[in-house]
Amino acid sequence: NENDDDGDNRKSFCDEAKDELKILLQAPRRYFDFVIISCRTPYFENFGYCYVFPAVFFPVFVIYTISSAGNSILQYALLRDLIENKMDILPFVVGVTDATKAFITIVIGLSQKWNVFTSEIVDKPFGGILASVLYIIGSLVLAISTIGPSLSMKLILYIIGSLVMSRGTSLIWSITSQVIKDHGKHQIDNQILREREMNEENMLMSKNTDVDAKISQIQVLFRFAASAVGPIFATRVLLQNLSASNSYLGLAFLVCCLCTFLILTVRRIHHSNQVDKEDDHDNRIEIGWREVLPAWFQQKICCCCFSSIGSGRSTIDTETGYFNAAWVDCGLLNGLTEVVRSGYERILCLRALSMGLSSTQLAHVLAITGATAVATFWLSDIADRNRRLASFLSFFVLGLGHFGLGMSTSFNGVLISAFLFGIGEGMSTGLRDLHKKDYRHSKGPLGDMSRLFISKKLDLDLTKDNSIFIESEAKVLRRKVQGLASPWADWCGILNSIAVGIIGRYCGMRFASFTYASIAAFAVYISIAVIPDSRPPFVLGKNDLPMWKNWLYCNRKTPTASYVALQPMKLIYS
Repeated sequence: NENDDDGDNRKSFCDEAKDELKILLQAPRRYFDFVIISCRTPYFENFGYCYVFPAVFFPVFVIYTISSAGNSILQYALLRDLIENKMDILPFVVGVTDATKAFITIVIGLSQKWNVFTSEIVDKPFGGILASVLYIIGSLVLAISTIGPSLSMKLILYIIGSLVMSRGTSLIWSITSQVIKDHGKHQIDNQILREREMNEENMLMSKNTDVDAKISQIQVLFRFAASAVGPIFATRVLLQNLSASNSYLGLAFLVCCLCTFLILTVRRIHHSNQVDKEDDHDNRIEIGWREVLPAWFQQKICCCCFSSIGSGRSTIDTETGYFNAAWVDCGLLNGLTEVVRSGYERILCLRALSMGLSSTQLAHVLAITGATAVATFWLSDIADRNRRLASFLSFFVLGLGHFGLGMSTSFNGVLISAFLFGIGEGMSTGLRDLHKKDYRHSKGPLGDMSRLFISKKLDLDLTKDNSIFIESEAKVLRRKVQGLASPWADWCGILNSIAVGIIGRYCGMRFASFTYASIAAFAVYISIAVIPDSRPPFVLGKNDLPMWKNWLYCNRKTPTASYVALQPMKLIYS
């Protein structure tokens, strides 16, 4: 094509790649500067002995060390005791129990009562008290699960204990990721502002630094570090001195110590009145599944329902499926991440045990994965500039890890697979949190859509006089849309557990590894051609175009299929 400008595009692509590489190589310095500032910023204004870095990141490391020890080595050691070392049924038992726990979690989430209750107590000292009580009860139930009269009763006690413990763990994570983190971000923002006023030329952090993103990424970094320490702690300390069931009681003691620290910290934050409270007023707009499910799907349901009673009327209107495109993209990435990333540890443990590896060798493999993720976490700096490129690279390398695990026939092969997967996890450090934050941002993919929806719903003009009120309503609306996307990860978690159990039981864990490599390949395509770059400011016709469009699409100006409906009132319902 004479009018084609592929040569210019290639040149610009090479230049952009060089610039991206140059910026990426500077990422360790940016993280180092951020760590320096967080280490010298006091966590409380009137208490100079506690600083942001240990106050924010130490609880994350401790809780995930405990969680990784309990959810990996101890979990499989306890299940082997429950089934009396019948290794042929272990994958099936793991799949069924995990799927049951995920299904019960979805049922609890649908009622919203637990979520509302925890949101009310998360910033109060009672939140830490309840978390420790739940974890202790769960560990006691797991401790007595081995003395059940039958295998079914043992597994029921195991499921109940695991669920109660997970409720306590999730509440601790909410405290650390919301109350503790938000107060630390507030203090760092004030510190940067003070340094900017005193000496702007010698500032460590630039004006455009996303403090929230850096905190999220370093929190995930400490999670990776904990995943390297937790399995070794379980094998070298707990299992050498205690049984698998009693080891959970030792973890409960550590949780009580951590919750004591959190209770004292939250109490001091509560009294200092320095936490910025969001304006969570009750808005007048309520949305549900009608606004996020596809319009064609609801149209078919309505036609079937009304035709069955002899009427051809339909309830489809301009609000039906309005947020479907953003709902699909937000949920799809979370669901694929749940399958590809979260499924690896389960696949790795079952594959290693099926190969006859010991618990100590398995702990070393998990430690290699966590240590590699810690060493390569700075690659996640790519996500600060392009979320979609970071998704593509991370899913590609994660897929190589799954494929390598399927090809492995020895302990060294498993180590190589763990190393590859650790690189993929390092690349995706904090990516899911950033993606969620983008969809809550006023300039993210849901920004203009939410404000337009509010203005149409309340019959208000998008003028300066109404902009503040409309944005306050839209802010709450965006959180509701994102909340409706959470079942993607929950249902994918159920399918993930069932698939591992069935495939591992009847086809073998090697075939299961290749299956997950195929899912990772699908996630790579989705990252390139479907999911948009959600990084604010989101521009329709730019962020939603497929990446490397000249290589994948004949029509280079065709936007991503899901975001054709970004303006449904104009494109579909006119």
